[in-house]
Amino acid sequence: MNNRDRLAEARAAFEQLKAEFQSTGRKVNISAVAERAKIDRKYLYGKLNTPDKGLIQRWVELGEEITSFRKAQKDPSQDTGEVPVATKLHNALVENYSLLENVRDLEHIRERLQLLLTASQRKVDELESRTRMLESNALRQEGVAPVVVNMKTRPQLISPDAERHGSDQLSLKKAWVEALNQLRSALARPVEKTLFVTVGAPGSGKSTWGMNFIGSKGYSIVFDACNLTQSDRYELLDIARQHQKTKVVAVVFYADLTTLESRNTAREDARKVPVSKLRAMYRSIEYPTLADSIERFDEIMMLRS
Repeated sequence: MNNRDRLAEARAAFEQLKAEFQSTGRKVNISAVAERAKIDRKYLYGKLNTPDKGLIQRWVELGEEITSFRKAQKDPSQDTGEVPVATKLHNALVENYSLLENVRDLEHIRERLQLLLTASQRKVDELESRTRMLESNALRQEGVAPVVVNMKTRPQLISPDAERHGSDQLSLKKAWVEALNQLRSALARPVEKTLFVTVGAPGSGKSTWGMNFIGSKGYSIVFDACNLTQSDRYELLDIARQHQKTKVVAVVFYADLTTLESRNTAREDARKVPVSKLRAMYRSIEYPTLADSIERFDEIMMLRS
């Protein structure tokens, strides 16, 4: 999967759709090109986690070319001056998305509060360390062997599903934004830390693993979501690389489609995924590798169901 020339495939899909448009009249847009090329549509907006700025620019130029062609398809004779319902709905979703993005403008307030919290946490850590040392010295003086402290602690579990209140697109987006804000706060701690990013289809065991994972030495964070494609993982890696002392580990869950469908059937109704959607998600998985030039994980854990 990682050896594909996705840009060339997207270009070829665009040319095919343009040729078909002459005979079928089917609309050519970014979603249609992404579906035909079997890629994530975010690529065409330049959402790639890669240091190659030239590659990002070529993706953006292709996306703009597709958009320009789509605008040229519109038949002026069909323009009645009334905005279609679909367009109104699209504009409303875009506006809501923009409002959510503006939440980032409030991050400086959160960062200032985080600095205060970090300073307090540092003092607590120092006091705990001092207390352990005093207890150890006291035990030695009494002739009792000191207690060995296990530095492995339970990780902080961050899950967009836990923040979701509803199944509509707006609720899903709000939950994702809130989870990312929690991740930024967790990564702002000035300590050695490890971020575990789960990768797997629904029912592959991600949440069960996250709840039972003991953690690694130091401070651990588990971001529990499907994260199926490179584009899905783009924001997580981008945020993580902005913080020093952060090791990023991909936790990949392998499970065959039969197992996923069986587990999905056994789930309670509120957590069931439509079978067609589950199969589509399974087919869309882009597994990370250490040799990938776009994604750069420090380590990859592979778990078979």
